[in-house]
Amino acid sequence: MHFSKEHPLLLIGGGNMGSTLAGRWLDWKENIVVVESSALRRGVLQDDGFTTISALTELTVAPSIILLAVKPQSFPEIKSAFNQIAS
Repeated sequence: MHFSKEHPLLLIGGGNMGSTLAGRWLDWKENIVVVESSALRRGVLQDDGFTTISALTELTVAPSIILLAVKPQSFPEIKSAFNQIAS
């Protein structure tokens, strides 16, 4: 995998699955942006040194890798958010 601050890994979902993945990548935390709607979970991830945003529309850089760590029922909402930022 190749990602950087300019083109980070975008981890969509900071719940159980996403935070477990993030916890394994602490050495690369400065190159990872986590999208998480829960302020509480964002706070925990920020305390660990990760950059977090609450929605895809807050993304200011083009990610090199996008990883979905959400439940399948969230896919339509994520697709809609991607459509918003792509237009």
